Amino acid sequence: MKKIILILAIVFAVLLLACGCGNGGQNGSTDTDTNTVSETETNTQTSTNTEPQKTYIKVEYKAQSGGFIDGKSLQGKFVEAGKGAAFDMVSAVANEGYKFVGWDDGKESSSRADMVYTDTVFTAIFEKLPTATINYVAGEGGFIAGATKQTMVVGKPSIQVQAIPNPGFRFVGWDDGEKNDKRFDIIDIDKTYTAIFELDKVTVEYTCSVGGTLEGELTQNIDTGSTTSEVRAVPNEGYKFFCWSDGNESPTRQDLADANKSYHAVFKKYYTITFECDEKYGTLSGILSQEVFEGEYSTPVIVDANEGYDFVCWSNGSTQKSYKVKPKEDMHLSASFTLPSSGLPVITIDTENGVGITSKDVYVNCVITVHDTEGGYNILSQNAQIQGRGNSTWERFDKKPYKFKFEEGQDLFGFGKAKDWVLLADYIDNSLIRNLLAYSVAGELSELGASPDCQSVEVYLNGEYRGVYLLCERVEINEHRVEANEDETALDTGYLIEMDGWSDTVQVKVPDQLNSSRKYTIKAPGSDVITSEQKAFIEQYLKDSIAAINGTDYSAVEALLDTKSFAQAYIVFELFKNPDTNYSSLYFYKDTGGKLVCGPVWDFDMSIGNVNHKGNGVFESTETLWSKDQCPWFNALLKHEEFRELVGAELASNSQAIRDKLISIYDYAYAHEQAYEKNFEKWDVIGKNTWTNPPYIVKIQSWNEHIKYIQNYLAQSLEYLEQVYPPPTE
Repeated sequence: MKKIILILAIVFAVLLLACGCGNGGQNGSTDTDTNTVSETETNTQTSTNTEPQKTYIKVEYKAQSGGFIDGKSLQGKFVEAGKGAAFDMVSAVANEGYKFVGWDDGKESSSRADMVYTDTVFTAIFEKLPTATINYVAGEGGFIAGATKQTMVVGKPSIQVQAIPNPGFRFVGWDDGEKNDKRFDIIDIDKTYTAIFELDKVTVEYTCSVGGTLEGELTQNIDTGSTTSEVRAVPNEGYKFFCWSDGNESPTRQDLADANKSYHAVFKKYYTITFECDEKYGTLSGILSQEVFEGEYSTPVIVDANEGYDFVCWSNGSTQKSYKVKPKEDMHLSASFTLPSSGLPVITIDTENGVGITSKDVYVNCVITVHDTEGGYNILSQNAQIQGRGNSTWERFDKKPYKFKFEEGQDLFGFGKAKDWVLLADYIDNSLIRNLLAYSVAGELSELGASPDCQSVEVYLNGEYRGVYLLCERVEINEHRVEANEDETALDTGYLIEMDGWSDTVQVKVPDQLNSSRKYTIKAPGSDVITSEQKAFIEQYLKDSIAAINGTDYSAVEALLDTKSFAQAYIVFELFKNPDTNYSSLYFYKDTGGKLVCGPVWDFDMSIGNVNHKGNGVFESTETLWSKDQCPWFNALLKHEEFRELVGAELASNSQAIRDKLISIYDYAYAHEQAYEKNFEKWDVIGKNTWTNPPYIVKIQSWNEHIKYIQNYLAQSLEYLEQVYPPPTE
């Protein structure tokens, strides 16, 4: 009877579910676990009787041993007949020691969410991971701290253990060679590791750095409390023993063995440093020969100059009187001295055996030192050769000009490295700055070719003060001077030419419109290498240029001449009223494939009214155009309106730079008045006619007044040029 009642109850419940009358239809929600249908759906089905029948579908996710299901393992939903349902995602998770293999339906991903159409069961399959067992065993004299037996999954690390020695023993290592007393391991098969201990002895080791060797037993395993045998540190050549790592400075040692210890011998490279000076010029105090470790300083050595001399610097360029050095090689340092300076840089020249310089054709061997008392610029004791130079300046005057050449190129005052240099005496120039002013102004004009760099210096020759000179770059083809090609075999190569009425060397004569066949010396290629073809080539180029400037086609002029360089050169010549432009010292150069360039400017000691030309006083006035009238090049060029306008344009764009440069040179001269005045204590020429000085120059009685005269002259001359050559109108 009970069974019948139970069956009836089940049937009744099924009917209730089919009619939508189950619990959970009261709040309008659908519960996929209880498979209920909403009241609205039931009423709709009842009222319209068109709603299709629904089927309850279940899906179950199971796990084999070795894992579990993360998520709803049993899920169910009502769906329309013939349709499937999507169920929530679950994941198969492996227990420790196992790994997930896959699902029984072939899916390999551990996580899944399925669409099913009928009751379905999915089973996750797990597999036990392989394991291995490790045993840590203590040999006699110690024990193992930690889990001595461990079973772990292959590829996983064991738990760390430590081998600890008993009193009176020490840990030596493990039987597999591991020296660390603490260890953990990753194994793939069963393993056993045994800790090895031995009776307590100490090890004392001796090592050394590069630069030496050790003598004796270098690794000593001895009883605690005993003394090691002797070990000695022996340096290699060029090195010295410095100390041991514990500070012990004795190269030989024995040590108390109270613990494991290591001692490292340090060797250091050392250098020999010697200091010296010529006792005629100064003295040194301190240790003059020292052995100094690499990376350390020597002890200071102090230099004192004797009376009448100034200390210049040490041979490595240092100007410190109390000097210490950190060497990187053996060093020999000599102190250099010079005769006293009045502020300008000093050049000392000592000829071989003190012989005089008597020729401008034969060189004399010498040693040259350059010392800049203000800028710290020094060239020390360089081998060189020296001879005289110039024409009338060499023949007529006691204060001689010189040229010298170093064995190796030197960069004097930052002008660029070269062997050949010139010392201009400026004997007839009582200001000593006419050349300095002209070269400096020319250097401000961008297109004017290779204006020579220069510097006022005081010169001592074989210990004798010779006065203030102007150190200049020699006019020559050089990467720091006239930049031009020097291919001696090419026809159209680099040429350097001077209009020079003095010379009888390689030259050509070119007739011009001023009824004169002026001579032109070919400075480069030199007379010893120039070919007849090269000589003919440059001679014809000069003739073509003269013909072009004498013609009326200005485009022909521009095709042959760098007209801007000629305009700028003309400004300098006319500003300074240089009388030589019609006769000599007028330079040109031409590079391969290039036009004829005017420059460098040269030889201005008779400029700024410092010449009594034919006694007519033509240069006394600043309102004269000597180069326009007397120089065949500018005389012809200035007949072209285009060239006159170019002069006006260049003058307008450069006049302020010219004024600024003049002021800077005046300031420099006044700042070194003592040095310039000292020259005239040696050479008593102020107020005297040394050669062609006009009366109005001879009347000036001091160097200072000469500078003021020049300032006024150049200011008026520049103003006059600006009136004659105004900027072109647009």
